Amino acid sequence: MSPFFKELFINRSFSFYLPATSLNALGSSLFEIAATVYVYNESNNDPKSIAFFMIVLLLPSIILPPFGGVIGDKIPKKLVITISNILIGIFALFMFLFPFTTYIYFLSFLVSSIRILSGPSRGSYIPEIVEENYILTANSRLQSGTSITTIIGMLISGLVVAKLDAVWFLDLCYLYFYSFVFNYLD
Repeated sequence: MSPFFKELFINRSFSFYLPATSLNALGSSLFEIAATVYVYNESNNDPKSIAFFMIVLLLPSIILPPFGGVIGDKIPKKLVITISNILIGIFALFMFLFPFTTYIYFLSFLVSSIRILSGPSRGSYIPEIVEENYILTANSRLQSGTSITTIIGMLISGLVVAKLDAVWFLDLCYLYFYSFVFNYLD
């Protein structure tokens, strides 16, 4: 085993952060596909509904990034990441209790907003848990892990939604948010 690989995973914090972040990316991609299919089905197969839903998901990325940077500078990163995942989990519960298209739009907007606002904290957390000479290696492994699990999530979601009801699958997608929270309870 190379010294970089071995040293990187001796760090307990990164050993938890990498799989938790990758699992978060997996769940995020599962959710986006399942929610899109749900909206499409509930709108009687209207493509305009999918377009509107995608705008709802992307709108926070246009408006909120500067605020996420300020939040990341003023509040401890670990706290921002933990609270954001708890809030997303709560919104997931509401989606489970109220699986109506209007709520899906609203709650998806909130989830997307929270992801955007917590993004700078997530991205700048690596230097706090990894030694300086391993930051680039840690970032590249993190990016690879999240990219791979995002693709896997899309594949799984497409296959499962084709066989199961999108609402049922949508509820399962949100279980992943809690896995990320437990990473920070040490």
